[in-house]
Amino acid sequence: MNFLPEFEVDYKIALKRTRIAAALIDFFICWFIGFVIGIIGGDFYQDSESIGFHLKGYPAFFWVLLL
Repeated sequence: MNFLPEFEVDYKIALKRTRIAAALIDFFICWFIGFVIGIIGGDFYQDSESIGFHLKGYPAFFWVLLL
């Protein structure tokens, strides 16, 4: 017995290119947020092999909670 026939939905999986595009957009959003948090609250480091920001303390804690 179905009391809500107008709310039945046939779920369909999105196209492969749409799913890939959504995954790339999600990655770049997380990368950008991490980049901004690193610039604002991180310690800049540079050595012979890499360059970047080291997060410690509250910025790292909030970034973990965000992810």
